[in-house]
Amino acid sequence: MEAAETGKERLKAQARLLHVQGKSVADISRELGVPMTTLKRWKAEGGWAEGRRKARDVTDRVRLLFEEQLAFVEGMKPEERATAQMEALKKLSGVLECLEKMGRHGAGGGEAPETGGLSDEAAGEIRGRILGVS
Repeated sequence: MEAAETGKERLKAQARLLHVQGKSVADISRELGVPMTTLKRWKAEGGWAEGRRKARDVTDRVRLLFEEQLAFVEGMKPEERATAQMEALKKLSGVLECLEKMGRHGAGGGEAPETGGLSDEAAGEIRGRILGVS
């Protein structure tokens, strides 16, 4: 019986992670083969909505930090911009892109808003603004 409980807990944790990443209960049910009624009970008992909200909050905080850093660097002359600042922006951009991808790939059932990633054109425009070229 202990192995069955461990397997159930592992499945419950996997279902919760998928939900936090934005998947709908229906999608999780199909993916894991767990009845929707079971998933809804686990969701109600386990505070899954709070986990999803926190995941969105992290994305929002990273986005805000990225925008603040970008504005700071844009206010500098190109020759004043340090490599470390540029690397920090690059890393923040990568983290933000990953977080947004997780949100997009998991979104379903209207429960989590899809967030748009940067298009190649927008990324090129930001690069140009950072480097001081048009």
